[in-house]
Amino acid sequence: MTVKKLLTHMMVAAVALSGFAASIAPTPTNAMVVSEQAQPTARYMVGTKAGTQGIEQAIQQLGGSIVDEWTFINTYLVEIDPSKASSIQSVPGVVFINQDEKVVENKGSSKTSDDKLIANVYQSVITSDKVVKKGITGKGVTVAVVDSGIANGAQSDFRKRVSANAKFSTAGNMSDSFGHGTHVASILGGDGTQSNGAYPGVAPGVNIVNVKVSDDEGKAGEQNLVEGLEWIYDNHKKYNIRVVNISNQIATQQNYKESATNAAVELLWHKGIVVVVSAGNQGGTSCSTCYAPANDPFVITVGSIDDKGTKDTADDSLKNWSSNGLTSEGFSKPEVVAPGSKITAYMPKGDLRGLKPENVVSNDYFTMGGTSMSTPMVSGIVALMLEQNPNLTPDQVKWILKNTTRSYGKQPAGSAGLVTADAAVFFNPSNIPANVAQNFELSSLITAAVDDDVNLDTPDSWSNIAWRNVSWSNIAWRNIAWRNNFD
Repeated sequence: MTVKKLLTHMMVAAVALSGFAASIAPTPTNAMVVSEQAQPTARYMVGTKAGTQGIEQAIQQLGGSIVDEWTFINTYLVEIDPSKASSIQSVPGVVFINQDEKVVENKGSSKTSDDKLIANVYQSVITSDKVVKKGITGKGVTVAVVDSGIANGAQSDFRKRVSANAKFSTAGNMSDSFGHGTHVASILGGDGTQSNGAYPGVAPGVNIVNVKVSDDEGKAGEQNLVEGLEWIYDNHKKYNIRVVNISNQIATQQNYKESATNAAVELLWHKGIVVVVSAGNQGGTSCSTCYAPANDPFVITVGSIDDKGTKDTADDSLKNWSSNGLTSEGFSKPEVVAPGSKITAYMPKGDLRGLKPENVVSNDYFTMGGTSMSTPMVSGIVALMLEQNPNLTPDQVKWILKNTTRSYGKQPAGSAGLVTADAAVFFNPSNIPANVAQNFELSSLITAAVDDDVNLDTPDSWSNIAWRNVSWSNIAWRNIAWRNNFD
């Protein structure tokens, strides 16, 4: 069985497990003896060390069965009586066992443009308007938006700049029936056409690749996310993908070195692709920065401030729902912040419009908030930086962004600074220190491959990675945390 076929099977299995596709979800079976009913079973992701033998036999001896196998990550999908599942951990070679969980959905409240027409103030707050004025719009740079899809068309704010579409979900089409992905893409690179220039994005000339990983209700599994990231890995040269925007998170807290998603983003990072992710809307909760991929030390994690609807940063403050603080490994996150409250962007359709009718600005625009909205602002700035200085490495981009931030009015002591686009874009590369390489420990999944002399720069390095410790718990679109999403 080929890897691609295995990927397809695993994706289908993930949807069945998510709890949102009831028509294909597993159900208990009736035993042949009328007086006795078989125990309900559950499905688990079982990660093993590369080269481990005898797993199938061990599972069968415990009364379980192998539903599917993902060979390139050394992971099995096992169906077994929950009371016997813990016994799998003692099988030689097994690194982890995690029950596949459903998606967590947190519902609650929450072309060069003429800057004189712009209604949002965030362009001024992050100073991207100064860059666009000089004709730098992200032209020639491609950003992959990994999200719920993009509503595109001849009369959209993207027009012909969506250069490719890839779908890794059960959704019926490439478009966006949910709305979140379109809103994110608009902040990143909309040109404001449908608003006569009132609501352009940060990089209105950037090319966009639509990587759709959720269904039409905005639900997805981690399998969908990793498959989307693998597609980017395989196709980044073809589409000149230099930046990846991820405005979602995994549902459960994880050590960054034991996350499949983090292993994937680290592979992209070391391929020369800048990965920008949202911090999440879990501010005020225990270890709010401990969710992948926001907790990965390599990537650029973005938090949210409230610009109060003014261009003056003296009144700006960190949103209380914006995740911030130390990860479980002691890394300070996020590295930068950007406006994330009451952001209006292109979103002509989507279920989100019906959740908050008062936030509908027009037939084409909608107002939302959250770290999901802050993240594409930074991705847009990175696109501007790479148009200006295309030879920058991801580590150099991150160093420049962090070292060109500025303080804002009510900034908590020791917290991340506000991104400053003009300072970052026009930073002289000759002033970058000789060694800004991030020397964090790689994910153990990648380390296993490196130990086996697998070169991360070879085209097939993804499939050669020994993906140990993979935890296929599902995506929680926590940065669409509805308690804050409309704030």
